[in-house]
Amino acid sequence: MRCPDDQPASLGQAFSQLNAQDWHPRPFNLLVPVLVELAPQLLPEQRLHWQQGLRLLWQQAPQGLSLNGCLQLFELLWLWADWPLLVQVGDALAAQQQLDSEHLQQCCIAYQQLGQPEAAQACNQALRLTTGVTPVQQQLETELQQWCQWRAQQCVVVSADQQLQLEPLAPHHCEDFLWQFAEPAIAQLCDLPAFREAEPWLEWLDQCYSVDDELLLAIIHPQWGFIGSVSLVIRDGLGFFYYWLGADFQGQRLGPAAVELLLQHASAHYGLHTCYAKAFYYNQPSIRAMARLGFDELALQVAEPYQDERLFRRGPEQPLAQTVDEMQAFFRAAVIDVALVLPATAQGEASVG
Repeated sequence: MRCPDDQPASLGQAFSQLNAQDWHPRPFNLLVPVLVELAPQLLPEQRLHWQQGLRLLWQQAPQGLSLNGCLQLFELLWLWADWPLLVQVGDALAAQQQLDSEHLQQCCIAYQQLGQPEAAQACNQALRLTTGVTPVQQQLETELQQWCQWRAQQCVVVSADQQLQLEPLAPHHCEDFLWQFAEPAIAQLCDLPAFREAEPWLEWLDQCYSVDDELLLAIIHPQWGFIGSVSLVIRDGLGFFYYWLGADFQGQRLGPAAVELLLQHASAHYGLHTCYAKAFYYNQPSIRAMARLGFDELALQVAEPYQDERLFRRGPEQPLAQTVDEMQAFFRAAVIDVALVLPATAQGEASVG
């Protein structure tokens, strides 16, 4: 098969050409220089489609992907922050002794993004052997050491089947976070700022880590890398969580799986016995997820301006009045902005919070 003579003017045209030819390596060899030039055009909603296509390409790579095509594929993956496939291509290039110092630095960073400190350090050692101790290598090594030391003091959780890893959210996740957070509905449903640039996100991250009782974690998937985030505020055995996933990964039960993984870890290592959560009444996927996770909706109304939110609890059964007292004290101590309006009773309606 031959790539059309007309060079694509957009990523959409390039995708259509490659897709029509089943992502065969030979036409990709011809198109990839153009793809690298067009790479900045990639939109978040296009990213997964390209990732899926490039994985089909990589499966067929022995059938005709040239060395130059492989090198430019590596560059494209770097530009699009596709860390899982980048390290696979990097391994293949290393086997051919085609990884130069810049590629090794990029592989180090990719392993860090995926929460693999041992692989990142091994890659840095290979860089040291290749270049000697240069300022660039020394800086990378220092940053890796600082990250590894900090990470060792944080919460890290890996599922038994190795399909999900919860990794402490850190500044180096900024680009990945922004890729997945681009859908405006995510910010609205999570009551988070609509992050579009690095600086406000980094300021928010600093604020989160200024609170000692919050676990803030990136959700890492082995095939796709960073797919979302989960947070758990925990104090004296009580917890409050929220999570979000990128639009491409919603509806696959990955979010509830990450939450359950975190809650089990928190129960075993932090003494968690009761957890609260909230969701908008119209967010039916989230409400169904709560039910699957064993959360019960509480017969409580949230006061304005959050009256559209519903509250959920997972924990030992107890009277509603006891739950109200428990929740009120916990939310106040953890500085969680939730005010309750009790249902009408014989004593009338009461407001707490």
